[in-house]
Amino acid sequence: TSLCTDRTVFSKDKRAWANALIKSQILDDRLSDVTFYLNEDGHHQILAAIQDALLRSLSTERMSVDQLRDGRTPTAKTAPLFILSESLGSKIVVDALRDFESRPQTRDFAKQTRGNIDTLFLLANQIPILNLGVEPSARAERRYPHLDEFAVARNAYRNPRLPDVPLHVVAFSDPNDLFSYQLAPD
Repeated sequence: TSLCTDRTVFSKDKRAWANALIKSQILDDRLSDVTFYLNEDGHHQILAAIQDALLRSLSTERMSVDQLRDGRTPTAKTAPLFILSESLGSKIVVDALRDFESRPQTRDFAKQTRGNIDTLFLLANQIPILNLGVEPSARAERRYPHLDEFAVARNAYRNPRLPDVPLHVVAFSDPNDLFSYQLAPD
């Protein structure tokens, strides 16, 4: 914000200005979405919006979340999919499908949708930092539990129209982005 870049707003103490600038650059500009998503209300709002988008674009009926609440059951399209996500979006789309899989009404839709995914393109990849909250024993067994669980479920329900190959993951990392990481090959 402009408050954090204007030295006259703060005292002549250089640390106060530097701290404010760093907070603005990291917390306000880079972590506000994560903070909002980690909050229970924010999590539900974001998940509902993404689930609505998934239903509208990937169900044969172009169903909405409101229609889902009215008791309708979605059917997934069968075309192969390429998911393109940026930053926190990779976690959100996986969480949205996982949440759908936990509900009887949307379980088949989520499994079919996941099975149709050929490739995940992760822009400004944050998978290593998103795995920090994963139980240490799970991280010791698998390098990227977030992606591993997704790939295992995708392979279990793989659309027969897709080649019988593992899920492709293409991660783009920006060396100028403090929260962008390279993935080690697996």
